[in-house]
Amino acid sequence: FLDITIKIENNKFAFEIFRKETYTDSIIHSTSNHPTTQKMATFHSMINRLLNIPLAPKDFKKEENTIIKIATNNGYKKEIIKKMIQNKERKITIQQFLYNKTPIDEDKKWRRILYVGKLTMDLLNKCKRDNFKPAFYTNNNIKKYILNNKSKIPKEEQSGVYKLKCCNC
Repeated sequence: FLDITIKIENNKFAFEIFRKETYTDSIIHSTSNHPTTQKMATFHSMINRLLNIPLAPKDFKKEENTIIKIATNNGYKKEIIKKMIQNKERKITIQQFLYNKTPIDEDKKWRRILYVGKLTMDLLNKCKRDNFKPAFYTNNNIKKYILNNKSKIPKEEQSGVYKLKCCNC
């Protein structure tokens, strides 16, 4: 299983979160000009794994502290992470006991939206629709900064075999 160590202790399975020795805790920094949803996606993923894998209490606390350390090393406040964990725990509890487990966003349609900072989020909050989910993108990507120094040769001047005629066919 990816990212999990499974051991047998006292004839029972024991689970731990696994990270390679070469793992770095580099994620999108809190000061980066990305949508907040993209910045928080890493934490949502780590917290979902934390809450959905049956960890022993000491392993749960160890992983929670690791997530908080990753957050603080990348400029996030630990209170944000603790609140995210509490909210997800509450949500899981509510879903397990009160609601049917059908997907809520089944009918929502994704729309590609250029992200230009807080303005984008303000605009989206003003025009929320029930069947609309944003998928953010940015024009500021690495492709703009990498130069292709190859000379541009028109196709008709490029070498190669384009057509063969056979006298016997």
